[in-house]
Amino acid sequence: MYKRFCVLCGKEDIKLVNGLCRECYGKVANTVKKKLKVRLKLCTICGKLQYKNKWYCKDDLLLRLERDLNLKIKDIIIRKKEAEIVSDTDIDVELEKIVCTQCIRYLNKSYQYIIQIRGDPLKSKDLVSKLIKMDIIIKQIKESKYGYDLYLCMNPKTFKRVLSILKSKRYDILISIKLVTFDKQKGKNKYRVTIRVKI
Repeated sequence: MYKRFCVLCGKEDIKLVNGLCRECYGKVANTVKKKLKVRLKLCTICGKLQYKNKWYCKDDLLLRLERDLNLKIKDIIIRKKEAEIVSDTDIDVELEKIVCTQCIRYLNKSYQYIIQIRGDPLKSKDLVSKLIKMDIIIKQIKESKYGYDLYLCMNPKTFKRVLSILKSKRYDILISIKLVTFDKQKGKNKYRVTIRVKI
């Protein structure tokens, strides 16, 4: 004799809904309902994240998402091509990489940093390639018989990240700061920083 049973828990001779007992069907239905989707935009310059047309640093966004989704969120992990919201609930994340309006305005200014790379030609070229892949906006690259000069406009946070990478490679680094002009509107001096890297 044919017996009806739940394909998940194995209970027999009970009323089934789509092959499941009522209890298992309720669990599956709740899981489906909890499948959420979040759309984020990442600024590749400053690293801020946009959610619902507002920009956040990662920690502030985590708190906002917890409020909006009514969930406990452990972390937000950003990878090269995707993002993950770490939670007990499955969340689909749609990530788009852009440059925020503030950074666009910032990048339209003249360059503030120069990185001069000197030494072994192959190693110098490799370092230039690595810097280009760092999502840094490089305004100009000049190549000469001495090496490479990179002209950049970046915020202090990005500058610290670049400097940290250069120091980790144990290159000889010399930093010089030159006064360029005085900003009358802001009432402060403007400087240009040159980083000389010997490989």
